[in-house]
Amino acid sequence: MTAQAPTPAGWTTERQDPFGLRLLAGPRAALTGLEPRTVLDLVAAEHLLVLRGLSPDLDVEEFEAFGYRLGDPILWSDRPSFDVQAQPDPDDHLFETGFMPLHWDGIYSDDHTPDLQIFHCVQAVDPALGGATLFCDTTEVLADATPETRALWNGLTFHYERPFYGRTQRRDIPLVVRHPHHGYDTLRYSEPVPPGITIVNPPRVTLPSVPDGHDADQIMADLHASLYDPRHLYTHHWQPGDIVIADNRTLLHTRQPYPAGTPRLLRRITTQHPTAPGTSRG
Repeated sequence: MTAQAPTPAGWTTERQDPFGLRLLAGPRAALTGLEPRTVLDLVAAEHLLVLRGLSPDLDVEEFEAFGYRLGDPILWSDRPSFDVQAQPDPDDHLFETGFMPLHWDGIYSDDHTPDLQIFHCVQAVDPALGGATLFCDTTEVLADATPETRALWNGLTFHYERPFYGRTQRRDIPLVVRHPHHGYDTLRYSEPVPPGITIVNPPRVTLPSVPDGHDADQIMADLHASLYDPRHLYTHHWQPGDIVIADNRTLLHTRQPYPAGTPRLLRRITTQHPTAPGTSRG
């Protein structure tokens, strides 16, 4: 972890449990007053940054301008912001309200793997009903793993496969991957869908090669327990106006299920390091 950047003027800070930093907006705080370098340094140090106390009525153009200041946005159709909201006839589990696998964005395309996710909460679910976003810090998972477990994980490569708008996407990805900008080890994993649960476009997760003396199901069960260990998992209960900036290269994330028909609207921008290839998605 790098040294923490100074607290921006007009904001106060709170530590989050078990990781991440929260900036609380004072009366004069505004997105335009946040220096991009300060924000990026805080995310590099903390992996997760929450800005709380801003208006849920933040203009979408102002939110997009904030995203452009933090990197090269990956465009969805013709603009950087994308509404994450349940749909009555969803064509992907992103637009459902039930189970979502713990994952990172960009599994199936190196060109469109975001470095950062930037969310703005417009409508939030009552925390008692679910709808929180869960973030797992994989550096903490690795730090707490035994040497034997680290040795096992270092040799694993998972195969991912999913139906996607009429075609099948496939990738083979090592479990342990170095962060491309900071050089430390991270875990890249998308969990399988549990038996008895149905989602749109379910991923199929397999271990094509299992080390002698090990069982694939047990490896994934142990990995699941480590990823969801409370020491490594932060649960973000959204409040309208929240902005959350997450290091997609370090963290995994998922969504708590919540009742269908419950209003929940997040605007999302994903950005890449300015030197990264591929910054548009039609």
